[in-house]
Amino acid sequence: MNPDLLDLAGGDTYRARAVHRLLTALACGPDPVLREMAAGVLRGDLSVRDAAAGQVYGDALADRFDTFWRHHQNLTADEHRALLAEGHRFIEQAEGHRFIEQPETAPPGASTD
Repeated sequence: MNPDLLDLAGGDTYRARAVHRLLTALACGPDPVLREMAAGVLRGDLSVRDAAAGQVYGDALADRFDTFWRHHQNLTADEHRALLAEGHRFIEQAEGHRFIEQPETAPPGASTD
């Protein structure tokens, strides 16, 4: 495991693997600047923090985030729930985890274990 990714993920190996998968996708993606940045991070030539702090890579990341955020803000509640469920299914398939939907409030007398 890349120590930089593990540090970025606060020591959480699951999150570090998720970041690694995202970087791998960027390294194969259509944006040449993000491909270069992701490949550099994956090789260990560049830290994620340095990439985000640098103007060229930081600007490219910010542009992609802005696109994501505009899309996210326009989602309906149903679309948001569907994307969340899709994300859970992806994680379950990729990592073997099982997400259990928890009600926001448990009915009286129900166990929350």
